[in-house]
Amino acid sequence: MKTVTEVAKELGISNSKVRYWIRKGLVPAYQVSKGGNYLIRESVIGGILKRCRKVTDPDLELEEEHGDKPC
Repeated sequence: MKTVTEVAKELGISNSKVRYWIRKGLVPAYQVSKGGNYLIRESVIGGILKRCRKVTDPDLELEEEHGDKPC
């Protein structure tokens, strides 16, 4: 499991973008505190990386470009 910060760093995007994906239900995550700390399974990250290989702008709005899945 990885934190939002670790996922953002690995994907080369902002923490706020990862949190946006979580809020929209595009990336499954476990909320570990009421303060909004989340953990994301590494298998989910691997799936995002596979789908994002062709994306040149990681800040694309997911719903507009890719339906209901990241990249």
